[in-house]
Amino acid sequence: MSYMEKLKLMIQFVQESVVLVVRILWILVQELAKIIVPREGKKLEGEVVLVTGSAQGIGRQLAKRCAELGAKVVLWDINKVSIWLILITISSASCLVCLTKQKPV
Repeated sequence: MSYMEKLKLMIQFVQESVVLVVRILWILVQELAKIIVPREGKKLEGEVVLVTGSAQGIGRQLAKRCAELGAKVVLWDINKVSIWLILITISSASCLVCLTKQKPV
């Protein structure tokens, strides 16, 4: 292989490497932008959301948040006392049904 052929191969390798690095950097910039600039969340107004385990923990927080965003929330849990407490904290206009029966469905 002559000197010129080797030089051409080296130049081609460097060009392809630069293109690869630029593509990787572009992907990183896009992903960082997704983290820094939040997208608009889905509008829940008028939607019906069924939250199982809504008497405590994550289910309770999810039910509250969905109600805050305008969704009609269906509360579903076997813990009767706690589910009535969450019903009181959520606007009654936001809650459609409160299911507490322990029998299998």
